[in-house]
Amino acid sequence: MFDERPSVGFFDDSRGQGAFATSYTIGSETGIYGTVAFGRRLFRDLITRYQDQGMSVMATMAHEFAHIAQFRSGAVDHLANAHATAKYVELHADFLLGYYLGVRKRQEPSVSLWASGQSLFEIGDYKFNDPRHHGTPQERTSAAEAGFELGQEDGVTFKEAFSGGMDIVLSKF
Repeated sequence: MFDERPSVGFFDDSRGQGAFATSYTIGSETGIYGTVAFGRRLFRDLITRYQDQGMSVMATMAHEFAHIAQFRSGAVDHLANAHATAKYVELHADFLLGYYLGVRKRQEPSVSLWASGQSLFEIGDYKFNDPRHHGTPQERTSAAEAGFELGQEDGVTFKEAFSGGMDIVLSKF
């Protein structure tokens, strides 16, 4: 859906759960751009805490794949320069994860997305002056909900969601 092919792997996140994306590509396979890494501890936690058929894991991956799309397009620089923290970069990735979940829900109406929203809410923060500030829990869920609504609309492409998400994040938050 994101039209991205990063390297994907796991890392030891015993010092603190997490997942991340980087524009650095591990490996040399043709067509690969960037890397998405998922912490083993976070992965186990999401799988065992939420009985959601892996949708909270997929939501996390969608967020990280959104970062890869930001890196490849150069949008990450525009978003990062628009705020003193990482907030707009992160909220745009949350918008795109919401879009992904909206498309999935439209394709598979029975899929449960509650855990995806709950896990997103739990990782919001109030560190407004920290350069790594990702947005408050309310901002993160609001961005994802806006993306979800767009994903529910038939025929909206990822490219349209990407561009529209930038407009929404930069004007609303």
